[in-house]
Amino acid sequence: MLKLKDIYVGDVDAKNELIEASDSEALRFIKSFTVNDGIDIDDYFSGKMFFITGLKGTGKTAFLRYLSLLAKRKHMNSLFVLFKSNIKETDRAKLSKNSDTIVIEEKGSIKYIQDYEKIWMLFLHKTILNLLEKTDQPVFIHDDNWKKYKYAVLGADYGNKALGVLRYFPTISKGMINFFIPEEYKDYFQIDLGENNAGQVNFSLLVNTINEFFSNLTPSEGKVFLFVDELELNLGSQEQYKRDILLIRDLIIAVEHLNREMAIKNFPVKIFCAARREVITAVDGIGKEIAKPTEDFGVELIWNSRIGSENESFDHPLIQLIAKKINVSEEIKGIQSDFECEELIYKYFPQSINGIHITKYLLDRSWFRPRDFSRMLRQITKQYGKMDKGFTQACFEGTQKAYATSSWTEIAEELAAKYKKGTIRSVEKLFSGVPKQFSFEDIQKIAKTKSKHSRDLDEFIDSRNLSELLADLFQIGFIGNSNPFRFHFRGDANLNLEADMVVHRALWPYFSII
Repeated sequence: MLKLKDIYVGDVDAKNELIEASDSEALRFIKSFTVNDGIDIDDYFSGKMFFITGLKGTGKTAFLRYLSLLAKRKHMNSLFVLFKSNIKETDRAKLSKNSDTIVIEEKGSIKYIQDYEKIWMLFLHKTILNLLEKTDQPVFIHDDNWKKYKYAVLGADYGNKALGVLRYFPTISKGMINFFIPEEYKDYFQIDLGENNAGQVNFSLLVNTINEFFSNLTPSEGKVFLFVDELELNLGSQEQYKRDILLIRDLIIAVEHLNREMAIKNFPVKIFCAARREVITAVDGIGKEIAKPTEDFGVELIWNSRIGSENESFDHPLIQLIAKKINVSEEIKGIQSDFECEELIYKYFPQSINGIHITKYLLDRSWFRPRDFSRMLRQITKQYGKMDKGFTQACFEGTQKAYATSSWTEIAEELAAKYKKGTIRSVEKLFSGVPKQFSFEDIQKIAKTKSKHSRDLDEFIDSRNLSELLADLFQIGFIGNSNPFRFHFRGDANLNLEADMVVHRALWPYFSII
C-alpha cells in the first residue's frame, strides 16, 4: 500500500497541476482525468461545442487543460488567456475608456450601455495571429489573403507594446484608431488611411474588414486551439462589478461570433471558453443574450448524480475519479493492477465512518465537485503523509476542522462578489453555534439576540433583508433545506423558507455546530 504522500489527489485549482508541463505530469493528468457523462470530446474537437459552464470548482479549468493536452498529443498548438489573472484591474479600466455605446429600450425608457464586442474581436484576432505565427506547421496558406489579414491585424496601433496583455488591445479615440501598413499592401485596404499611408481609421470599419479578410483565408495542414478561462466576477466596487459584467458578456459574444464563422468555413482554429454558471446568470439580460449561445454550443458540468445503493455508489463519477487517481499513483510507484473502483476504495478507505458508508460520507461532505475531494484529501496527505494505512477514520476526524475552514474561506470569497467584509463577518457570527436544524423564525431570533453584542451584525440586520441573505447563501451552497435535503448544487432552484434549514455538513466543525 502506498504512503499517503505518494497518492496523487490533484490540486484545488487545476491550473496548478501542470505548472512544470513535463511529459510525466501531463500523462498523470490525462490518465486520472474523468470526463463528465454529459460531454462528448469529439464535439469539442470538431468545433460543434466550444463553451463549458458550471458552478465554481466543478472542473471547467481542468477540462480545458485536458483538451489542451489532447491537442498537444495531436501536434496542435494552443494558448490560454485568463480573464481574471491576465487582464488586471488597470487593464480593464483602460478598456472601459475605449468602449462603444449601444442604445437599448428597457421598460419604456432608453438606456446607454457600454459595448466591448469589437474590442474583444480585435483582441481575439491579435491573439490568434500571435498563435498562428508560432506554429511549426502553417495553419493557413500564406497567400495574398493571408497577407491582407496579417497586416490588417498588425496595422492597428496597440499603443502599449510593453505592458503585458495591453499590447493586444488597440488605442481608440472617438471611434478612430491609428493605423499603419507597409506601402506595398496599401491597395489591399478599402479604407482611407490619410496622407503618407499613416493616419486614423474608423475602428468599427477596421474590425469588419479584418473579419472579412479572415473569412477569406485558405486552411492548410496545421491546427490551433485558443482557450479563454477564468470568466469570474469579483466586487471591488459596484462600478467595477457592472463593468466586468459587460466585459464578460461581450467576450462571450465575440467568441461565439468567431467560432460560428470558422465552423462554416471548417477552419482549423477553435476558441474554447469556460464560464461560471452564476456569471452567465448575472450577465444575461444586460442588453444582449448569452444564456442561449452557451447552452446551444456548450455543456454544463454537473456531478450531482444520484448516489443510490452502496454497490451503485461506486459508479458515481466523483468516486470513480478518486479511484482513478489512486490507480495512477500506484502505477507511478510500479504497482500494477486492473482498475476496480470498489476494490481500490476499500483498499485505501475504511468501509464506513461512524456507521456511514464511505462513499456516502465522502459525497455528503462535498458540494459534488472535484475540487472538494482534492481539498479534503490534500489536507490529509499534508498532515498524515507518512502513513501507509490509507485514509483512516482518524485522518478524517483530525483534518475536518482544516477542511471546513478552507471550504468556508472559498465561500466567503464568493460572498465578496456581493457583500462587504463587515457583512461577511456578520454571517460568520450569525451562524456560529446555530442548531443542526433551524427554521426561518429561529434564525430571526438568533440574529436579534446576537446583534446586541455585535455592531457589524446590528448594522447588517437593520439594512439587509434576512430572507435575501438566506437566498444568496442557498445559491452558493452554504445552507439548504433539511427535510427533505434540498441544495442548489444538487439541482434545486430555490430555498424553501417555510421548511427547516441546515448549514452544509462539511462546515459544521468551523461553525461549532454539534
